[in-house]
Amino acid sequence: MSPKVPIRAWLIAFAIVAGMVSLILVCRPQEPQYQGKSLSQYLRGFSKDGCMILGEPPYDLAGTFSPSPERAVAWDALGHFGGEALPTFVRLAGSRDSKIARYIQGWKRKIPFLRARWPSAEEKHHIAVTAFLRYGSRGVPAIPELLPLLNDPQTAQPAVYALAFMKPKAAPQILALTNVLGESGSMLQIEGIAALGECGSNAAPAAPVLFQLLNSTNEPVSAMAAVALARIRAEAPRAAALIARRLSTASQTGFPAPPVEMYLWALGEIGPAAESVRSRINAFTNSSSRKIRDLAVSALRRIEPRSNQPVERNRGEPSSFGVSNE
Repeated sequence: MSPKVPIRAWLIAFAIVAGMVSLILVCRPQEPQYQGKSLSQYLRGFSKDGCMILGEPPYDLAGTFSPSPERAVAWDALGHFGGEALPTFVRLAGSRDSKIARYIQGWKRKIPFLRARWPSAEEKHHIAVTAFLRYGSRGVPAIPELLPLLNDPQTAQPAVYALAFMKPKAAPQILALTNVLGESGSMLQIEGIAALGECGSNAAPAAPVLFQLLNSTNEPVSAMAAVALARIRAEAPRAAALIARRLSTASQTGFPAPPVEMYLWALGEIGPAAESVRSRINAFTNSSSRKIRDLAVSALRRIEPRSNQPVERNRGEPSSFGVSNE
């Protein structure tokens, strides 16, 4: 039997919730609506979403989700909102758990009715990430408001994912994204590198930092830097030579994928500029791992000028796999 919650604790919790709800209702600006429901009501359909780095090429940042009728309705509804919704997305991405919020979170296990009415900052971040994923390039006007969030460890992750989905083009915006790369060996550092890779050639201003990270003793960081440099196509011959050097001693285990797999894919992505390292790639065509063999063979084929053609990828929302990266 669970211990009883003192009446005084219930009263304190109720007073705090009532006060905060009243303050929110008074201060919150009028929200845009669609078919009689507010934007926030729709966004609740994304409350169980998340985000991750995909473990398969090209190692994108993606949203994760659990299919539900509420989520499907919310996903469709966001297609009917415009730029007026962006301030709400930015506000959610910038959410922080205050001392009062942390106090309430502590009571959520004891007071069931608080669970549905007091989302944590993390839950709000996930909602924001999904909202920006749904908007894609329509969210570009929000980029200037998202960039300051990169400087705060509490809000950097949702900002990184949102920016990856919008793919900044301006050099100052790209350089601002490198602010998270100083988190040595952290997941945030790897996610930031992946986000730069998604920006393609527009991320060229970040190449000097990525070349430094390619030499990192942290293999996941080095491997993701290799992927990003390949996708950016910065100084391709130099990148190929440095990646091939790491390939010879690369680990066959790791996250988001084994570094050896990420290096091989990166060399294939570089294409003909990696011709000088064919012999190093060829050494992996006899690997005991079928996946490594396949990646090595694919890389060798892509290095051939005549076969180095771009491959179309479907980046829409899957209907059943629980991963989405528009």
